[in-house]
Amino acid sequence: MNKRGDIPVTILVIGVFAICGLAMISFFVSIDNQKAGFEDIGIVGEVKFEAEKYIFYTNLGMAKTEIKNLLNFKEDSSKKIYFYEEKKDKNKISFSVVYYP
Repeated sequence: MNKRGDIPVTILVIGVFAICGLAMISFFVSIDNQKAGFEDIGIVGEVKFEAEKYIFYTNLGMAKTEIKNLLNFKEDSSKKIYFYEEKKDKNKISFSVVYYP
């Protein structure tokens, strides 16, 4: 047996396993980040749907106070309407859509 050749081969095999292990850990971490990003896409769709419902209700002739009881929106002094969706776990506004009537 060649003992001089066994040490570099052993180091090479350990290095290959270490690189493969780090690559797998990297993939697992990135998968968790991707899932969070796809949840946000659904929230944007819900907020846009809220804005479309507002337009529908105003076309029906409902008063703003009645619509405000049904939908999540805020109106500022310049008459801009902000539709928003709060994240369930953090209780903060994650997305908002501005509507100019």
